[in-house]
Amino acid sequence: MKQPIIDYLASKVIEDIRQQRRFNDSVADNLNKYPLMDSLRELIQQEDVPILLEMTKSMSTCICNLAISLLRKFDTQASVKLFFLHEWSCSTDYERRSALMWRLLDDKYLDITAHEDIYRFVCDNMNRFLSDCAKCFGGDTLVLSACKARLADPSFPRTKDWIYLCASLGSTERDSVKQLIASYESSKDKFVAKVSKDLSQRLTNKVLH
Repeated sequence: MKQPIIDYLASKVIEDIRQQRRFNDSVADNLNKYPLMDSLRELIQQEDVPILLEMTKSMSTCICNLAISLLRKFDTQASVKLFFLHEWSCSTDYERRSALMWRLLDDKYLDITAHEDIYRFVCDNMNRFLSDCAKCFGGDTLVLSACKARLADPSFPRTKDWIYLCASLGSTERDSVKQLIASYESSKDKFVAKVSKDLSQRLTNKVLH
């Protein structure tokens, strides 16, 4: 889909959100995908935050996860950050925790124990995690390029790099994935380097979960 069409769709979606029009699950699920999600986030404003927080209370997992994704621009604000931390600690639901972890990792000051907790969650649910990443990025053939784009994007904290290395395991380009992960083994971020070495070992042993 060409960018002008994506931008047009994004503007219509934001209008619907502000008018508090309800999306069905299928629509909400499809909106929460790359690259449309990036365009939606660009249009979200501070005054939309209360509406999005209210959407997270929806009984629909798809609508809830869409709202959590859209809060990225504001997820370091105290009230939003506290909401995410509380929900992460209280929830045992895979879908909800999966959506929350991405927002928590946007915080470059996130405690190392939280990173370790999230990494355990990813490892414990690796197959499902990789399937979700492939779905979000448009298929397993597009995973690696999407991960590289995120890793090169200065708007994403470098402390978050490790989860994109994990996501890259869902790519069909195995040799390129190995090279990418190995290139982070000497990362200045100690946790990113640790995860990179762990993933390299998993690839060597052909054990991803």
